[in-house]
Amino acid sequence: MIYAGTQQLSAYLADMKKLRDLLNHGQDPRKATNESGALWPLARGGHSMRLMGAEGFIQACCDLAAQTVLAYGGDVSNLPAWPEPERSGLSAEKRPRLKLLP
Repeated sequence: MIYAGTQQLSAYLADMKKLRDLLNHGQDPRKATNESGALWPLARGGHSMRLMGAEGFIQACCDLAAQTVLAYGGDVSNLPAWPEPERSGLSAEKRPRLKLLP
């Protein structure tokens, strides 16, 4: 899934924060919101995240950090060298360069 625009991205990040908060406090992760559609529906109700979803979240965070550096006029050489899972499908495509911010 590709999230375009601030509303879709905000919904995704809000879902991930809700999931993180539930896990951090020992609560049932199936109670996480799923406004973004990023979590998988469970047969018995609620939503869940699979390992692939966790890897996707790490990739999304890395991409957001990279786009922020580039949007403020930084260079690819300014990006941290964090470990990333091997990309496939849409996440393996070249990332667009965003417009520079004023």
